[in-house]
Amino acid sequence: MSQLPYSNPYTGKRYTPGYHFMRLRAAELPVSERMPELLQTIRDNPVTIVVGETGSGKSTQIPKRILESLTDVISRDICLTQPRRVAAESVAERIAKEMKVPLGSVVGLRHRDHDTTSNRTHLEVHSDGTTLALAKVDPTMSSFGVVIIDEAHEHSRDADILLGHLKSLLEERDNLKVIVMSATIDTALFTSFFPQAVVEEVSGRQHKVTVKYLEQPPSDLISEIVKTIIHVHSREMPGDILVFVSGKGEINKVIDGVNRCVQKEMGPLDIYSLHGSHLMRDQNIAINDDQPPPRLDNLGRKVIVSTNSAETSLTIAGVTHIIDSLASRVRPDSMVHADECNSGVP
Repeated sequence: MSQLPYSNPYTGKRYTPGYHFMRLRAAELPVSERMPELLQTIRDNPVTIVVGETGSGKSTQIPKRILESLTDVISRDICLTQPRRVAAESVAERIAKEMKVPLGSVVGLRHRDHDTTSNRTHLEVHSDGTTLALAKVDPTMSSFGVVIIDEAHEHSRDADILLGHLKSLLEERDNLKVIVMSATIDTALFTSFFPQAVVEEVSGRQHKVTVKYLEQPPSDLISEIVKTIIHVHSREMPGDILVFVSGKGEINKVIDGVNRCVQKEMGPLDIYSLHGSHLMRDQNIAINDDQPPPRLDNLGRKVIVSTNSAETSLTIAGVTHIIDSLASRVRPDSMVHADECNSGVP
């Protein structure tokens, strides 16, 4: 890695030792090793497909390095989309932190309920729906020289429509770069859609994972989740617990159940909710708060009960156990009925 500058080119302020340490940690991410080749591919081609395993660092490092290193070929702003608002907020904050700039200056965040972008912003992080809404207002997406679709394998309705629009737009604009990123993307499908695309692969960090399933579907899913949380907390290895359920109502039921079942002789247990309608402040508390200190020699744990908002593009340090209900709430789209509803499906 080349020597880091002493002062921030965006703020003029001197970098702190903590900043240099953070950048060195970022340089250890798997994507950083491939960064010269990735940037060259992006420079030379209109469409780049990045297959980056979970934990590779693609969501934060690639947009940041494009902004820092490709100004000679990209004269317009960068747009990075995420399928969920929670992920957009987390990624935007992380990039701004690594660049040592306030969110809303060089790096901005925009979604339906929030807009921190300004005339100084050159990297905008959006939800998929926000980017699509901007494309409706400005079909040529003239503000952007790079559009990055992250987590493309999820095939959200907005992202798929946006990909179709970008395909047409590439025929009109020779100064547009499109980057499609995912951990589990079907490269054959996407290269057939974007025949000019070049595929780049990035390895991830491998960790040993033990998977256990219930022998039979439970008659009361919430009670089974609560019982599993208490079992892990009282008997299993140290570390925090991440729980996935289908909606806010289920989150509240799990939290209530755990609070009723925790016993005084157990270690302390701090429990948080995480879902798409959270304020950014509450989201940051859930993700970044430390686990509670030990009590009577019993270790403390943090439990985050979440919808699938936390399944992609979020890194939650300290988690050693994941309890997944395998249920999510989806919105069926109907060509006959204009109304939309939410339903929980396994």
